[in-house]
Amino acid sequence: MSSAFPQLVPVYSRAQGVLASPVVGMQEGETILGRDVEGGPTLFAGDTMVSRRHTVIRISAAPWRIEIEDL
Repeated sequence: MSSAFPQLVPVYSRAQGVLASPVVGMQEGETILGRDVEGGPTLFAGDTMVSRRHTVIRISAAPWRIEIEDL
């Protein structure tokens, strides 16, 4: 199995416009994105249009599968 994992690249925030933030490495399992979860205040600072629990990303590596679910 390859050691490469998907990366999340935030590109735009309503409050900040086009972002120059670093790439966020993703690991196998479930990651929730939103204002009230770990990393949310940094990724979505000042953006009240993003839900507190906005989306969940599920990654599995055998075989590779990525699911994105709107919460």
